[in-house]
Amino acid sequence: MKDHSNPRESFIYKLSLQPGLAHFKSVLLVASQQDSYVPYNSARIQVNPDNQDTEMGRIQNEMVHNLLRPLQYSNTELVKFNILYRFPKVTFDVLIGRAGHVGLLDSDISLEKFVAACCRRHFL
Repeated sequence: MKDHSNPRESFIYKLSLQPGLAHFKSVLLVASQQDSYVPYNSARIQVNPDNQDTEMGRIQNEMVHNLLRPLQYSNTELVKFNILYRFPKVTFDVLIGRAGHVGLLDSDISLEKFVAACCRRHFL
């Protein structure tokens, strides 16, 4: 949102005004509180109640509403998954939150199990 001095004129804000998600049959969101790269509320496209105190926070919450509003009038199914990883040891990636960010993609077995158990019906 730093591409314009007025955040509401930024590319990402304007993109939030487009009804793109409503073109899908299903929207699957995967988030982990162990992810330090993408804020949990952002990954889930949900309002962060702590954001009400700042102008930027209010703008971010507006973007959430912009993204979700078109889904109310569509047949799109919105599904949110929370992932909690059990890392066998503490590594640098675990400490900086990268492991929580790419954990599902780093393990073919975990990704296969996740898709088979939770997402399969959305892809058939």
